[in-house]
Amino acid sequence: MRRTAVNLLNDRLRRSALVSEVPTEHLPETATTSDAYGQVEQRMDLEQALALLDATARQIVVLRYLEDLPVKEISALLNRPAGTVRRISADALRRLAPQLQDHSRGELR
Repeated sequence: MRRTAVNLLNDRLRRSALVSEVPTEHLPETATTSDAYGQVEQRMDLEQALALLDATARQIVVLRYLEDLPVKEISALLNRPAGTVRRISADALRRLAPQLQDHSRGELR
C-alpha cells in the first residue's frame, strides 16, 4: 500500500513538471565550444599558478578553495595549527594573485 502511494505521488509530480513548462519564442543560449576551451585554458592557468607554490601551500589552497573545506578541518588533516593554515593560505593567495589577475580581466598571458 505504501509503495503504491509513493508511485502515485511520483506520477503526479512528473505530470505537474511537464505541465509547468512554458514555451518561449526563442531558445536559450547554449554554451559554445569557445566557452569549453576557455574553461580548459582557465584550468591550465590555475594549475601553472599552483605549481609556483610549495607543496604545503598548494595543499592548503586546493583544500580550502577548490574542495571548500573549513580551516579547522584542513588543520586537522595536515596536523598544523589553524592559525598556521590561515597564514599559509593568505601568503599563497598573495603569491597567486598576480598570476591569475590577467586571466580574470579576460587578457591572455
